[in-house]
Amino acid sequence: THPSIRGEAAAVVAAMDPREARPVATARYELYWIWSRQYHPDDSSILIVDVRDTYFQSNPFDFRSSSSPALGTVHLPANQQQQSNNEEECRLDLFEENYEAVNIAKSQYNSRWIKVAYGQKALKEVSSKPVICSGSSMGSQRAI
Repeated sequence: THPSIRGEAAAVVAAMDPREARPVATARYELYWIWSRQYHPDDSSILIVDVRDTYFQSNPFDFRSSSSPALGTVHLPANQQQQSNNEEECRLDLFEENYEAVNIAKSQYNSRWIKVAYGQKALKEVSSKPVICSGSSMGSQRAI
């Protein structure tokens, strides 16, 4: 619980979420999910982007990745799975950093958290892979 939350309020917060505190860099995904629930699941497109370093050269919703298929419904919780012919229903597009400038091995931040979370062996296996920028993601409401 945050140090500024005390007494009865702290007990309420702790009862609501008994997990250990998470850094904002991790907790933001839960906030994105909560926010995304405000949009209709069948026809909403959502863009999550770090705005301080973003410049649009065209409408980002006109973008469609040609190299990756839609997720389908296999990754959805059972209560959200529906049979549909609409491939856009659960589409998630992720973007990688400039591979020539940075990969996982070159990024102290990314290599550190992978090593801490999964160990040196896992880090070695993915060290030459590109960094996927979680600050830029877009997709359907269901995928977000």
